[in-house]
Amino acid sequence: MRSKKVRVIQPAGGQPRSARRRRPTRLWQLAKQLGVNHAVSVLPYEAPTPEQNAPHNWEACHGKLSLAEVPRDANGDWPWEYASLARVKARYAAAGLELAVIESSPPMEKVRLGLPGRDEEIEQIGVMLRAMGQLGIGVWCYNFLAVSSWARTTVNLPTRGGALVTAFRQADVPALSLPAGMSLTHAGLWDNLRYFLERVLPVAEAAGVKLAVHPDDPPLARLGGVPRILNTVEDFDRLLDLAPSPANGLTMCQGNFGLMTPDLPGTIRHFGGQGKIFFMHFRDVLATSAGWPRRFTGEARITISPAIARAALP
Repeated sequence: MRSKKVRVIQPAGGQPRSARRRRPTRLWQLAKQLGVNHAVSVLPYEAPTPEQNAPHNWEACHGKLSLAEVPRDANGDWPWEYASLARVKARYAAAGLELAVIESSPPMEKVRLGLPGRDEEIEQIGVMLRAMGQLGIGVWCYNFLAVSSWARTTVNLPTRGGALVTAFRQADVPALSLPAGMSLTHAGLWDNLRYFLERVLPVAEAAGVKLAVHPDDPPLARLGGVPRILNTVEDFDRLLDLAPSPANGLTMCQGNFGLMTPDLPGTIRHFGGQGKIFFMHFRDVLATSAGWPRRFTGEARITISPAIARAALP
């Protein structure tokens, strides 16, 4: 089943573009000028459109496609296999950037829903993790959002300097549908997450890759009637206890964790002190009665010392 999309911001889908068009843009040069030396990338079948340096197929980016729908390259390789990732890493290296994080996913909707075929998806995730380890790409940012991934209902809200940001308003979210004849509970999602982690963490440990799960975005216990399980600080404590492993950790997305707790610095110290923050998103969210518009860090509610954030990373 192709999942319904709550967000309205993804560009139109379409056939993946040729690798010839996946070239560094002027934004890469600007990043270097700002002192950026490390890169976060989606998988190579997430080609940017000519007008923007961003993926054009968000269903693929978040693992919502089936294995049969994912395109292979001219050699028959999956986008997450060694040869494909090696080409991506080489393109970043040519621009003076070290590829450090993959924030994208092979198909894993059957994993999230606990459906037949999840073992085949887990096998391909293992292929990706081994390739990442061989290439020295040390962190995989993934999510466990079933049916719909991150949700936005507004795409062009003006903020500082005329920048446009996204926003979310729960009243505008439609009901979401599960596959026919299926029910999904919070307990079932936790069982599916345990099944997944028990099988991929040994592979990640052997490969030297860390799994940094992203919070539910936005952090709600349900979205369109579908349960979600990673939306409180206590949920992340449970995640770490669910499958103890040096490779099991989290993405400290300031915007989402800032909505979960009034003590974000304390939460950063809590997980950072355990060495479990493998990746961070620096962003802010303005909580209002109408919804949650995104903001630059420090523009809304979050003021995090760089020293605190740096100390949280292993």
